[in-house]
Amino acid sequence: LVGEHTYQLTTLPDGYSIEGGAGTGTVNVTTSETASATITVTKAPQVGSASIKVIDQNESAVEGAVITVAEQEFTTNAEGVAAISELSVGDKTYTLTSLPEGYSGEGSGTFTVVANETASATITVTKAPQVGSASIKVIDQNEAAVEGAVITVAEQEFTTNAEGVAAISELSVGDKTYT
Repeated sequence: LVGEHTYQLTTLPDGYSIEGGAGTGTVNVTTSETASATITVTKAPQVGSASIKVIDQNESAVEGAVITVAEQEFTTNAEGVAAISELSVGDKTYTLTSLPEGYSGEGSGTFTVVANETASATITVTKAPQVGSASIKVIDQNEAAVEGAVITVAEQEFTTNAEGVAAISELSVGDKTYT
């Protein structure tokens, strides 16, 4: 029909949007030309997320590890997970950049971000054993030091010195039985 006609964009596929009602307008139809109009819509960026977990050799979560992805740093939570959202689709490189005290190791790799999905990766590091020291003093009934007494702790033997003391180092943390 010749004349002025109003149009309205009523439905868009998933992932597209239109700003401020700009999907309406008019076209003037004549007999000699084809009327045309252009509607500009916005395609939502394709994004996904990632979950990078840091664990130790015992598969325990490592809280406080820092991981770099897309030039941004993310810190692992109490579950050992750095949750990263709004990543553009494609391959991303991750690098373990720091660990809390008592841990050592390195980790890096690549994961692929797919729209509306969560990529995952796991980094395993080493937790240093926690060690301490102890001293055991051997005295007689008169409270005099006993030199040369042999004490066994954690399947190792230690001999008391002139002060009656056996100095024990590099013991794993925890209760120990001595004989």
